[in-house]
Amino acid sequence: MHPMGARKIGNIIGATEGQLGRLRDGCARLAKYDRRLREIVPSPLLDHVRLVIVDADRVVLEAESSAWLTRLRFHLPQLKQLLGRELKLRGRKVEIRVAAPSSSFDTTPGQRPVMSKRSARLLVESARSIDDPELSAALRRLARRSE
Repeated sequence: MHPMGARKIGNIIGATEGQLGRLRDGCARLAKYDRRLREIVPSPLLDHVRLVIVDADRVVLEAESSAWLTRLRFHLPQLKQLLGRELKLRGRKVEIRVAAPSSSFDTTPGQRPVMSKRSARLLVESARSIDDPELSAALRRLARRSE
């Protein structure tokens, strides 16, 4: 048993004090701003842009690609007005950037990435060379999900 005694993860996350509480509150605040932003950003832009940082000095928006960043830049004057008026984020610098390649904008439920046959073969080969039976079985299951 842990020296501090067993604690439920929900109690740890729900705690209002400490770094975890501040992180939870910050995430909730960012999610609230992002939901509100989605109500005011014109379509189809809203599917390719997201709010990633809101702090005392700045608001950071990420675009899915450089093409969407260009479109976002075109709408930036209106977005700044909306951020100030609708989200009460006046006086903050608005930064825009392209999302990291690993970021995913696809939020369609039920869709999974498609694995190539070659990747599946590599997983099976790796599974054969691994001594851990659980890991080997997991790699084989994953390989069965190929296209």
